[in-house]
Amino acid sequence: MKVEQFQKRAKRACLLLDLPEPELVDLKAGSIKLRIQLSEERFIDVYFNEKTKTLNSAMIEKGRRIFGINGYGDEHLWHMHPLGKMDEHVPVKRMSIERLLRDYAVVLKKRHPR
Repeated sequence: MKVEQFQKRAKRACLLLDLPEPELVDLKAGSIKLRIQLSEERFIDVYFNEKTKTLNSAMIEKGRRIFGINGYGDEHLWHMHPLGKMDEHVPVKRMSIERLLRDYAVVLKKRHPR
């Protein structure tokens, strides 16, 4: 997948999940970093590299990483840092950007129910 397609898919997923539209933080040849600003003190950063198929992400709250999902192309190198347990690495299967953002939406609902 190319960076442009990744950005479009992330934007569409956010719309479907009722998340704010991702903002472009950094764009280089073959890589992109997006930010989903949830509140003044809470956001999700997502990084994608099309060559290595790296997809890293983190939810930051009050300057601290509280949840994350990292993937390095190969299924065996994907893991999650559970909510509030950033030192833990829980193996997960390779995720699409849509699945990854859906997991963040679930965590947000648990942490901040409406």
